[in-house]
Amino acid sequence: MTRLAVSRYARAAVNVSPLKLDSPLGGLRIFGYSALMWPLVMAAASVPTFIPSYYSRSLGLSLAVIGIATMIGRLADIASDITVSYLSDNTRGRFGRRRPWVVLGTPLFLVTMWLLCRPPPQLSPLETVLLMVAFFWCWTTVLIPYLAQASEITNNDLSRNRINVLQAMFSSFGGIIPSFIVFLVIDERTIEPRRHVAQWLRTLDLNVLRRLAAVLEHVSDPANVPYGTILSVTAIITVVIMPLALALYIWLAPEPAAAAFVGPAGASQLAGARAHVSYSAVLKNRVFHLFLVGNVFVQAGWYWYLALLPFNVTYVLDAPRLVVPLFLLSQTIAIVAAPFFPRLMDRLGRARAFAFLAAIPAIGMVATFFLPAGQPGITIALFMLTGVSVSPLAMLPFSIASDAAEFALWKTGQDSTGLHIGVVSLTIKLALVATGGALWLANFWGFDPSHRENSAAAVAALRILSTLVPAALLAIGCLCVLAFPITKPRLVAIQSRLRRRTILNYGAV
Repeated sequence: MTRLAVSRYARAAVNVSPLKLDSPLGGLRIFGYSALMWPLVMAAASVPTFIPSYYSRSLGLSLAVIGIATMIGRLADIASDITVSYLSDNTRGRFGRRRPWVVLGTPLFLVTMWLLCRPPPQLSPLETVLLMVAFFWCWTTVLIPYLAQASEITNNDLSRNRINVLQAMFSSFGGIIPSFIVFLVIDERTIEPRRHVAQWLRTLDLNVLRRLAAVLEHVSDPANVPYGTILSVTAIITVVIMPLALALYIWLAPEPAAAAFVGPAGASQLAGARAHVSYSAVLKNRVFHLFLVGNVFVQAGWYWYLALLPFNVTYVLDAPRLVVPLFLLSQTIAIVAAPFFPRLMDRLGRARAFAFLAAIPAIGMVATFFLPAGQPGITIALFMLTGVSVSPLAMLPFSIASDAAEFALWKTGQDSTGLHIGVVSLTIKLALVATGGALWLANFWGFDPSHRENSAAAVAALRILSTLVPAALLAIGCLCVLAFPITKPRLVAIQSRLRRRTILNYGAV
């Protein structure tokens, strides 16, 4: 499966009359499918952000134990990507391939998330490891089949782009809530409105609301963050929102109609007896490997940047009070800008739009390198630029994986969307290793966050590591993704041939 093969196929498409594609999905169906991203991301965002501090300060666990538990949990998460995507692609039954995993996995996800955010007072190291493994496994059990279903709901390109962008908006919204809770409970600038709300809650004379009122009236500081309260609120919101989002998903995102695919050899493969799906469909898809390399660099650059972001703002730009507000602002800008991206994807194609959107934060990072300390206005503007495309960068890789899976379906006859989605998820988690490398290098060059004053050499090294290095990683990723050969015209050609091979069955299967 080379670039030449794809190009040759695209040229052959001029002799293939385009077949009618699905009509665009209505906004309600897109909303109902996409809303599930909100609770899934909100729960996962709390684990690396707040769990280590809470478990070490309140439960007395050492950072070494928490680090090992998190590492083992992440390894289990990688194993679950491989396993769940394989099983999802090979699931047979009257309820489809994806929906049973999402529906049955949701209660397990909620239970493990609740236990993780509200653990018992005495938690042993072994219990911590088991809890981390269970949470990540159950989370992936829901996430991978859910993401794989996006390309199966519709083959309309504009609808797929809208699904992708709305999922990205919900993803940002879920990620912003824990940070907003931090800002709400520790920043003294919010104390007056908090007191007014607390007084109103006390007039309702309910025990649970009195407790919430006490939390709102609490005055804290960044060095003494109430992590337990933050995790409890996150858990409660997730438990309330997830069933509602699941109900919308079940109602508005049904499995596609039964279909039989005619493979390359001409043999009919009925949906109920579809050929066994194996990882060979991914291993042979060399054009997909090219995108994976680019995505690893893009995601590594972004996570590298996030790992050093608080230190850059605090020690290089000398604006420690801007850390949480800047993060909230950048996420808000990402949500506001997201609706403008579907047309960009429709014009450029998903892969080229991904490369373009990855170049925007790279430019912002390079500009931040030259930014002197004590410039809050320019700092805010640059961080708005850097965060504007974070939402589609999080979700577009999964849509591009679906495009690559359609190419694999044309070549192999195996409908391996879940496997392609799982491999993308796996590479993103491997890119998280970059955060450890960023922190290690900063320490190697003499930076110590426990000291308020660091040497000029250490601060200079931190400036380079937190801006130019992630920008370089993003640039390399952009170049790799630009070479991805499945452009929009070629994808249309692939879909046209696939439609000619497809026999819709209404009760005949």
